[in-house]
Amino acid sequence: MHIVAEVPKVAYDTCNTIAAKTIETLGPTTVTVSNVGMYYFICTKLVKVVRK
Repeated sequence: MHIVAEVPKVAYDTCNTIAAKTIETLGPTTVTVSNVGMYYFICTKLVKVVRK
């Protein structure tokens, strides 16, 4: 199981879940955006594995 979260760029760059906004806990995941721009998403489960 993966948990997809939208995060700010700094959290994405550092592989951190600070200020994460959970999007979906079950797949498949579809994200609808309302504004033009950059969006950053990470798998919070994989972040925990990478940090160990």
